[in-house]
Amino acid sequence: MHYFDVESQLKALTDVLNGPFGVLAIALFAIIVLFSAVRGANWVYVGAILYISTLSRIKNPHFENTLVFPFQELRWLNRPIILALLTALLIPAFLSRRGWRVHPILGGTVVYFLYQVCLSGRYLLGGDVAKGGLEVMALLLIFVTLVVGMPRWLQTEHNAQVAVRCIVITGTLFLLGTMYVLALNPHGIIFQGRVCGTASNSISAGVVCAGTLPAALYMLMRSGESKIWRTILPALIGFLVVMLVWTGSRTALLVGLVGVGLFVRLRFGKALPIVIVCGIFVLLAVEMYGSSMDVAGRLFSSIDTRSRVWRLMYSDFLESPWIGKMAERKGGSENSFLLIGAQAGLLALIPCLLGMLLTAVSMFRLERVKRQLGDYRLLADLVIASLSALAAGAVFEGYLTAVLHYATFLVYIYLALLAFLLDMARVGAPAVLAIVDYGASPDLDYAEGWA
Repeated sequence: MHYFDVESQLKALTDVLNGPFGVLAIALFAIIVLFSAVRGANWVYVGAILYISTLSRIKNPHFENTLVFPFQELRWLNRPIILALLTALLIPAFLSRRGWRVHPILGGTVVYFLYQVCLSGRYLLGGDVAKGGLEVMALLLIFVTLVVGMPRWLQTEHNAQVAVRCIVITGTLFLLGTMYVLALNPHGIIFQGRVCGTASNSISAGVVCAGTLPAALYMLMRSGESKIWRTILPALIGFLVVMLVWTGSRTALLVGLVGVGLFVRLRFGKALPIVIVCGIFVLLAVEMYGSSMDVAGRLFSSIDTRSRVWRLMYSDFLESPWIGKMAERKGGSENSFLLIGAQAGLLALIPCLLGMLLTAVSMFRLERVKRQLGDYRLLADLVIASLSALAAGAVFEGYLTAVLHYATFLVYIYLALLAFLLDMARVGAPAVLAIVDYGASPDLDYAEGWA
């Protein structure tokens, strides 16, 4: 099982541009770029990138994961679309300023980005010019827009809520899209009783569901959320739980349990009524999709599906510890760190682990100072819980090695929020409110977003 080669997506893009809709596609891209200068468009594009990244496809000789219109078309062009949206984000990234922010970019974020550069550079060294070149180009765009630009867009509490809302809206669109495909072509997204949704496989689908749950709970528990969202969120959480179970992914279950468990660890009393209400929608979802529980036993199975491939990846790493074996390796992708070592050796593994270590230090600092954040403490718990959950899932799945992947973009969003909260603790929430009220922050026009 492996990702579709870059040439297939480039050919799909060329076919579109040379076809009858070529002029329309170019005009649409021009409109997207121009619209990026509109107030709040930056966050709309971030949310769109996050959602489109869930539609990537993996080759599986045993299963043809077929979607319906328009998801199949978006899947074939998901990489060009993401690159187009990242390109459009260059405008608000260049126009934004630091404002009141003290340290908008964390050291861990920079080092983690360098790890991705090293891994993509290893593709180029290995002769995979198409894949390596595309990833290097994508990383340049990611650096300007998400590493440098996005932290500057986080100037107020509203901006932080919009960033979280991007994650929740992505999960909502994913759920609605999956339900739509299940109604029209269920056999196209169910393999061996496990639902793949509009994602590439059941594991990716489960990670999307699990990644959405803590953010949805945060929106439901925070004061000041709109009545519309408070009505939608219990249903969203209930159905996502059932979809997560239906994926049969133990990795996704781990991500969900760690994320939700760490988030609500200090507020079980407040979460109990929410659990009861969401449980009603869980029962409703089970009633609608009776077969969803058929694979529930797999989640608690003791069958070992990892140790063999872990040994293969470790063997590949030992055979070429400095730069890895890339295309020559024996296979396996069920551990991000072993996969990095097998593909690119210590060249990429050292910056990856160092970036995660620096991020863990920043998370520990946030845990220590979150009492100073007042109403932002709930957001601090969300950031710590979600980053911890993604790190835990990476032990059992290789999603940290993909550049244009849902988990990668989710990591950058939470790293930006982590830096925002640490800056808030340094300056003080009352001082930030005074700065914003006085109008001293020049970035407010680019800090708005989805309401």
